[in-house]
Amino acid sequence: VLDGFPARWDDLPLHFWNDPRARGFIADWRAKFAATPRSADYRVQVLRALLGWAKGRGDLSANPADGVPRLYKGGNRADQIWEAAEIETWQAAPQGIRDAFNLARLTGLRRTDLCELPVSACRESAIIWKTSKSGHARVVRIPYT
Repeated sequence: VLDGFPARWDDLPLHFWNDPRARGFIADWRAKFAATPRSADYRVQVLRALLGWAKGRGDLSANPADGVPRLYKGGNRADQIWEAAEIETWQAAPQGIRDAFNLARLTGLRRTDLCELPVSACRESAIIWKTSKSGHARVVRIPYT
């Protein structure tokens, strides 16, 4: 992850990070990655941890990465919760569509996983599947209810 930091930072004296203007320097650097806000925030998070370590050792008097506002405003999934009226509407759909809807709603699987889910993943007491987001490395176990 540290590979993402500019090479010129290697030459900055440690006391540079004690300057209050360092926070603006960090914000300007992060703004270069604004097209990918989660990635930009992650870079600041790594820098914050590194500078926090230096502060903890007594090498810095403050951590200029603390308090840098986040760019990513997502993470709120309230709009993805099915309302009772929406569920009722879907339950009036033809059987195949209703089954697909209920599988998605009750398992929480992503669309890609739902489309790839083979019958063989449906075991005796649970659906056991390697998710696509993890590159098929993470296994989920969804018990039947």
